[in-house]
Amino acid sequence: MRCNTHQRISTCYDPYKANPMQKYISQSHLHIILKAIWVGIIALLFLAPSYTVSQPAKEWQKLFGGTGNDLGYSITQTHDGGFVITGSTTSDDGDFGLNQGSHGDDDFGVIKMDSLGSIQWGRVLGGTLPDVSESVIETFDGGILVAGVAQSSDGDVIGSKGEA
Repeated sequence: MRCNTHQRISTCYDPYKANPMQKYISQSHLHIILKAIWVGIIALLFLAPSYTVSQPAKEWQKLFGGTGNDLGYSITQTHDGGFVITGSTTSDDGDFGLNQGSHGDDDFGVIKMDSLGSIQWGRVLGGTLPDVSESVIETFDGGILVAGVAQSSDGDVIGSKGEA
C-alpha cells in the first residue's frame, strides 16, 4: 500500500486492488467527516420547522344504488364542480336511472351529482345481456362520454360487434 501526505491530507491506495486508483481517507479525516455529518443532522432536527401531516377533512360521503348489485368503476369531476360516476347496475330501483329500471342483466349506470353529492340526474343504458361501463369523461362542451363493454344488441345498445 502506498501513502502520500500533502498539505495535511493523507491518501492511500493499494496498487494490487481491482481498481488501483481507488483512494482511502485516513482514520482521522473520516472521524472529522462523520462528526460534521452528525452535527449537521442534529442542527436540522432542532432548527428545521416541524411539519405534521394530517388526514384531510371528509367533505361528504354518499351511498348510491338500489336493491341489486351496483358497482362504480369510474368517477370524474365536471366543470361545474360536480361529479359523474359510472359503473354497472342490476337494480330496478334506486339511484341509477332514478327508478328507470334495469333492462336485463348488468347495465351501464350513470349518475351526475353536484359538488355536495346530491343527485342531479341518473341514467341506465343497456340491453338484455351484460353491459358494463368502465370509464367516464366530460367533453369540452359539457357532454358526458361513457365507455365500457356491451354484449347486448338490443335496448339502448345499437350495433354490437359481438361478444366482449
